[in-house]
Amino acid sequence: MWLRVVKAAGFVSLLSGAALTAGQSGSVNVDPVAGASLYMTRGCVGCHEAPAGRIDRSVVQLSGDVGRFQAALLEYRAGGRDHAVMNQVARGLNDDDIGHLAAYLSAKHN
Repeated sequence: MWLRVVKAAGFVSLLSGAALTAGQSGSVNVDPVAGASLYMTRGCVGCHEAPAGRIDRSVVQLSGDVGRFQAALLEYRAGGRDHAVMNQVARGLNDDDIGHLAAYLSAKHN
């Protein structure tokens, strides 16, 4: 399943109405299936699906708030948030990857 996303004026809007932040104008297809694959293969599930506090008390359970999620990943990637694991993970993600992950979380929680 592909969702069409339009980037403009610093925001990306999913057709479902959820807002994501982005840095460039244009359009991109985000794929929640690709996001699910990234979520499983990049290690997200190991920490974010663990019982609260089992791995690290700073690890949160991820919700479907895709705008907040994407903003946080962009901050981790840029070094604006400090968490050794998340900074490294986020630096390995491009904008499309972040969009796919956000689409997956939105579909998962809605």
